[in-house]
Amino acid sequence: MAVIEVGSSGAMATESGDLPEDPDELYRLLMRGASTVWQVEAAERLIFQVGTLRQWLVGNGFIRLEGDRPRPWASTHFDEALAKVLELSRDGRAFEATGPGRSERAVLLVAAGLSGQARIDTLRHFMPDLEEDHARLVAEAMMYAAGLMDGAADPTAHEADGPGTGPNARAHERRILCTD
Repeated sequence: MAVIEVGSSGAMATESGDLPEDPDELYRLLMRGASTVWQVEAAERLIFQVGTLRQWLVGNGFIRLEGDRPRPWASTHFDEALAKVLELSRDGRAFEATGPGRSERAVLLVAAGLSGQARIDTLRHFMPDLEEDHARLVAEAMMYAAGLMDGAADPTAHEADGPGTGPNARAHERRILCTD
């Protein structure tokens, strides 16, 4: 099991706290709040791209409007969201029963780690839970966080001859055939 340490966000909420319903406006506010920190931008961008996770975070109050008018920003309280996920796990309730599925939970863990609000000891325990489209988004978030702004992930690795024919599949096959 992965070890997760959850920190505290310490952000100040606005009087209204009402998030915009327009996704483009919400994205703009999230990017304003993450501005200039690539890892936080990558985390906010990642959760924004996974609609079911974003809706769960908004619906449970984990994405909030911060600061004062006229230039508020939005931020995701990953520490609180992870605490909720851990609480659901301890109580024997499945995360899936109250919101998104296992793949979205894995995305949340990656985003929380990128945001700096949690220390994730190992990715290997939840990476297999990622669905293909979420794996691509996670890979692109990692590249974004590393400053590789033009990077794009291709889950099929240019598999012209069908699944399992790309460079990673060929490398895996060579490793399996290795009898040393």
